[in-house]
Amino acid sequence: MKKNYYSFFKMILKPYVFSLICCFLLAIVFVGATTIITIVSGYALDLFLTTVDFTKLLHYLLILGICTVSCFLSEWLLRYISMQTSYKVVRDLRKKAIDKLLSVPVSYIDQHSHGDLISRVVGDVDIISDGLIQLFQKFFTGVLTIIVTLAIMFYLCYPLAIIVLVLTPLSLISSTVIAKKSSKIYKLQSEQRGKVGSFLNENMSNQKVIASYQNEDKVQADFEVINKELLNINFKAELAAAVINPSTRLINALIYAALALVGGIIVINGGFNLTSGLLVSFLLFANHYTKPFNEISSVIAELQSSFASIKRIQSLIDEDKVIDDANLKDFIYQDSNIEINHIAFGYNKDKLVLKDIDIDIFPRHKVAIVGTTGCGKTTLINLIMRFYDPNGGNICVSNQDIATVKRSSLRDEIGMVLQDTWIFKGTIKDNIRYAKLDASDEEIIEASKKAKAHNFIMQMKDGYDTVVSDELGLSNGQKQLICIARLFLSEPNILILDEATSSIDTRTEVLVQEAFNEVMKGKTSIVIAHRLSTIRNADIILVLDKGYIVEQGNHDELLKKKGFYYELYNSQFKQI
Repeated sequence: MKKNYYSFFKMILKPYVFSLICCFLLAIVFVGATTIITIVSGYALDLFLTTVDFTKLLHYLLILGICTVSCFLSEWLLRYISMQTSYKVVRDLRKKAIDKLLSVPVSYIDQHSHGDLISRVVGDVDIISDGLIQLFQKFFTGVLTIIVTLAIMFYLCYPLAIIVLVLTPLSLISSTVIAKKSSKIYKLQSEQRGKVGSFLNENMSNQKVIASYQNEDKVQADFEVINKELLNINFKAELAAAVINPSTRLINALIYAALALVGGIIVINGGFNLTSGLLVSFLLFANHYTKPFNEISSVIAELQSSFASIKRIQSLIDEDKVIDDANLKDFIYQDSNIEINHIAFGYNKDKLVLKDIDIDIFPRHKVAIVGTTGCGKTTLINLIMRFYDPNGGNICVSNQDIATVKRSSLRDEIGMVLQDTWIFKGTIKDNIRYAKLDASDEEIIEASKKAKAHNFIMQMKDGYDTVVSDELGLSNGQKQLICIARLFLSEPNILILDEATSSIDTRTEVLVQEAFNEVMKGKTSIVIAHRLSTIRNADIILVLDKGYIVEQGNHDELLKKKGFYYELYNSQFKQI
């Protein structure tokens, strides 16, 4: 096993050392009882070849009974503890994975398929669980069985033991060679499962778009392609697994036949004090000795698949977190400028989205950012929120470089409503309370009234206790009003609205805009919008194009310039 696998197993199994010790002790009991049963069975068989000593026979039967019960109990407890431990390890792995997903940079989430990440947390961890169960249940008993049975076979008849010792590695070598060649197949299998999960997540969440364009046949055809590829990989993987076990069993059968032939000759010639009963015991020991190799070979396929999944989940867990340095100071809001000093940024460093952005946003001012799609409006907001850090330049808020303060304390002072709404499954009340977990019901109702959401909420079946989700129960406009209510509930000092009213009808937008104007009083606000109603009364409008600020001023000033904003206004806002 590679070093990274060792360190990974050490990390996840460290809390369960006691359970592993219990498994080891139970394995000793099981192997010891099985060994005694095998030896005593041989002695009992020899009794029937002469005058039967019923006292000895009863004695042997008593030993066999005690050992049989011991085998049953030890194996049952071993399975129980190993499965419990495996499931707890799975729980820990999923917790670590979720913790990491909640703390990695936003760029990591953006650069990976969401379906693939889900597949890692769900599918890959389940595969690891199956591998661990096999490992716990087979490893300890297998190793002990090999050691004990080999020692006893040498004691009973060393020539036969030498035959076993020399020929058995052929079984292990064959399984190892096949497993090594098939490891790449299991890696491809794990990756392809992730692709299938990603495809399903992407298309199931956008089924309305598929139906509206009547592209069901295309989606079906695309799915059949990747599903067929998974089928082919699965077939190759199962074929590799199917070859391993029969090959080892064939070699072991040949070994067993050789032992029976040579052992029979030795018994007939009276060599090594080997009796018929002890020969039977020896053959049973040989079977016990080879059985772990058979089991290990049958588990190798499971472990190979687990190792591929371990690599995927380990790469996630080892990903660097976004951690605020303990030495960083808390952000302290002051009524002063937001200074964006010569910012340059690109999601790909070779292709900048923002280029030399240099602006001052005065306190208590409403700033609107407009521009064509892809010009960098939302990117600028992401930098202010520190979802990303700039490639060049810096941002100061309240005379504090945001790179020198804790992200959590900075975001405490900023309220944000995005164009893309997010509602989790729960009551409307809990969805609004998400912005302030200790908010009272009265505060939630007041925030909803300000956001013009109270009326439609009260018309729902259970009012604020109505259970909704992102898929069911609410229209896009209603979901956006709930998101706006969150903003009012948090009462931030800086507001960021990224097309926050894009899904609201014009009549409701007028009411919400009045509420926004009220909450914006005395606060700095940054608005990204296409609708004229949200930018006409802005103190300053920043016009972005191709990563640069090409114009800035208020609405009337920019119209008088008859420049880029004038053209944008005439093409997009004239009819409003």
